[in-house]
Amino acid sequence: MASVKFFSSITGLFLSIILSIYQKNWLNNLNSKLNEICRQLERLMQPQTVEYLLNESSKEQKEQTSAIKHLAIELAFKLATAVGR
Repeated sequence: MASVKFFSSITGLFLSIILSIYQKNWLNNLNSKLNEICRQLERLMQPQTVEYLLNESSKEQKEQTSAIKHLAIELAFKLATAVGR
């Protein structure tokens, strides 16, 4: 009877080691796949830092300023033409 207990104990330890190795490999594989998904998402998405947003805002303000100047020149020309008649 003692040999059965010893054999079942050794079998349990052996299966526990195999299960631990399988679980570790499975978790490493899962972690690797999740890291790859994160890398792809980071590559596809533009980071929205404060500096980036300020730079975009500055570009937009410059475009708006240019458009307003153009509108003012056009309006002044049309007023001058209308008054000159």
